Amino acid sequence: MNRTWRTILFFSFLLMFLVSAPVIVLYTAGYRLDVMAGRITHTGVLNATSIPRGATVLIDGVLKSDRTPTVFDDVFPGEHLITLQRSGYTSWEKILEIKSRETTFIANALLFLDSTFENQESRTVSFYSLSPHRDQLAYLISEGSWIELWVTDPSTQSERLLARITEAAGADYAIRWSKEGTTIALFQNGSSLETLSLITVATGETLSVPTTLERASKFWWDVAEDDYLYAEQAEVVYRVSLSTQEVELVSYNAETIMHQNEDLILSSASDRMVLSRYQDKTATILTYLPVGSYQFRTAPSGLALLEDLDRHRLILVDLSSQDQPILLNEEAYSWDWSKDGDRLVFTDGFDLEVYTRSSHTTQTLTRQSDRVQSVLWYPLGDAILYSTTTSLRSLERDMRDGHEVVELASGTLETFWINQDGKILSILGTLEETAGIFSRRLQR
Repeated sequence: MNRTWRTILFFSFLLMFLVSAPVIVLYTAGYRLDVMAGRITHTGVLNATSIPRGATVLIDGVLKSDRTPTVFDDVFPGEHLITLQRSGYTSWEKILEIKSRETTFIANALLFLDSTFENQESRTVSFYSLSPHRDQLAYLISEGSWIELWVTDPSTQSERLLARITEAAGADYAIRWSKEGTTIALFQNGSSLETLSLITVATGETLSVPTTLERASKFWWDVAEDDYLYAEQAEVVYRVSLSTQEVELVSYNAETIMHQNEDLILSSASDRMVLSRYQDKTATILTYLPVGSYQFRTAPSGLALLEDLDRHRLILVDLSSQDQPILLNEEAYSWDWSKDGDRLVFTDGFDLEVYTRSSHTTQTLTRQSDRVQSVLWYPLGDAILYSTTTSLRSLERDMRDGHEVVELASGTLETFWINQDGKILSILGTLEETAGIFSRRLQR
């Protein structure tokens, strides 16, 4: 090769390098040619995960080759229609803004199996109660001269007979679960008969009831200790340990009581209620409440949650604060704590709201025209299940482009529950003119 051609080739390669090197550098840095805008633009990043994994991603209707979880680092800035799809599941769709040099996240977008409900039991339920973890239903049915107590099994989605008692005409019944759902207290109050039965849920064993409590007119479980049951008889309160069968007379003037490393007592004064803590027989007043009928409800450690039964209100108290102990005082008919204990979702029947403990803020998620009956955190992702008299829906808390709402059931609904891994949804109600217990698989 002569010198002239060598010179031509040298300068050709040099020119190619001088042109391509900046292009490669710019491409690696995230710059792309936006043909529509006619300019080079620094792109944004889209990070997408979903439940379940393996969903295909469409950006503005264009199918991408990657499946979730995935990252796209070449998305032009601006608003884009993002769609997640998987065969056999509902789809997820939002218009999201992608910003230059920033990452936009889709965190655990929920896709539900496109399945149908199966009828587990066609029964007329006279009374029911959900377990503390909202994954089991205990219910009563009338069978001849008997009242039978049944419970659902979250692992097999079947029903088990726990107990059978003689039916009393005109009697009222109450089903109460212990804190962890290990034991059920069944109370029957008739015109001439009052009985209290304690049944172990796992085995169906009926525990002996101390003689002192056989005629109790009021009882409740400790919301912090699974072992303790309280009962009131002739205006005297007793605390019973199921493990030891010991009966302790509560010496305080207690309207209601709970034990959380110390006794928390709500007592009545002349014109108000007094919430106090007792430790080493020393009382410390925490706060005052209006006169009413209250009951302690489950709350994370360091907090006390009281339900005003007369006014349907929730009062959340910070046990470590002396100046402003009341964190929340709102009307509520249904509520549920998140797994981390930081968020409380509740409803007054129309508004769906979330109180966040760490930031001490309350956010209204949605307002419904049809009355909300029950709310529950979905165990997967960041979504809330809520039911009305005619439907059951999932609502994701992500407010970008509005909440993602999926209808999961339609019919006449009494209540619903879900197993702890979030895979099976069950309802008590009437679907397609058939009453009973129904289940639907939401995840494989």
